[in-house]
Amino acid sequence: MWLYGALAVLTIIAFGALTVALHNELLRDDHAALGLAIFIPTYWVARIVVDFAYHEHKDWPAGRSFVIGHALLTLLFTFLAGTNLSAVAHLVPQITSQMTAPIAGSLPRPLRGILLFARFLHPTSTMGSSTSVPRTAQMADASEKRATRTAILLLVAVFLVAGYAVEFGPQTLVWFNAKRLAPNDPWLADVPQPLPSTTPQPLPKGEPIKAYNWEFAQLWPIAKISPSVNFIEIRFKPGQSITFFDPDVQLDTLRVLKNSNPLEYQKFANLFADQPIDTNFALYQNVYGASPAQLSPFMPVRAAMRVSALLQWKLSFGTEGSAPAHSFVFGDNRGFQFGDPSSGSPIAVRVFNDRDRQFRFLFNVAAGSGAKFTQDNLNAIIASLRPVPILER
Repeated sequence: MWLYGALAVLTIIAFGALTVALHNELLRDDHAALGLAIFIPTYWVARIVVDFAYHEHKDWPAGRSFVIGHALLTLLFTFLAGTNLSAVAHLVPQITSQMTAPIAGSLPRPLRGILLFARFLHPTSTMGSSTSVPRTAQMADASEKRATRTAILLLVAVFLVAGYAVEFGPQTLVWFNAKRLAPNDPWLADVPQPLPSTTPQPLPKGEPIKAYNWEFAQLWPIAKISPSVNFIEIRFKPGQSITFFDPDVQLDTLRVLKNSNPLEYQKFANLFADQPIDTNFALYQNVYGASPAQLSPFMPVRAAMRVSALLQWKLSFGTEGSAPAHSFVFGDNRGFQFGDPSSGSPIAVRVFNDRDRQFRFLFNVAAGSGAKFTQDNLNAIIASLRPVPILER
């Protein structure tokens, strides 16, 4: 795909370079100029036909801006084809007027047809007449030197652009796309930072909260417990509340990817072969740790593809909660926290234990209660998460 794109770009650049380099030949109605003028609109007409006859609208990215861009691009192709066809309509009669009848008769039948059609459009042109303008040798020599110099400069520019496209094309496209997404999804730039305080407070001696065969510390008197299908909500008398989601319904992302789409997983594994991602925690750690700021047009292409894949996963995961994001490690429990307790906003926490089992918490406070969570409260609850002893189940 990248090679196809680089060749297409190189072809379009060559059109412009040859048009500028053969500017004088086009004005003099040379045969080479006619060949170039015929080939360029043929290319653009073929591009338009392929777009309408082969490609489907669903092949383009969704969105109003892409629909408008598709229409404008097709109009541009039509304009380029039309301008070059008009050049052909001008050049062909001039060239036919310079050709003798034997020479015209020796040409291939398709080209003779074009010439006859041009004579039909311009009946005043006669075989054997000459419309060339005499030029002095000095003017012709200066013109040739300018054309040669221009052609060399354009050729150098073409090779530089082609070399950049081959060496840095994929990285540049990935970098540009990430920069385009960043303003619409600013949370993509949010990378979890280690918690400033990672020492849990001493646990109270009271009975822990038990749910789904797991337990964690109870820090306040319970006012109400509201079980639901996939989660349980515990409300405390001061006004805090904890929503604990059923661990059995949490998605084992890597296992699902392996079993449901082995081919896609193989591509994923190959991309991260030198930095394997073999646990769900490692997957979330890499995904949440990706940021558009990590991309550069000049970075290695494999590294750019890895960051691009991680950013796409990050978009699919969505934002967990309010910023900022933090990471933590409490013994066997490690994970990510989204939100600051001092802000009063809900705080989402995703925890992974030593067996890569995933757990989710949502911490909130009742409006007008004056209650709050501290970071030490969250640390104590997360650090205390463990299985309920078998004899107590």
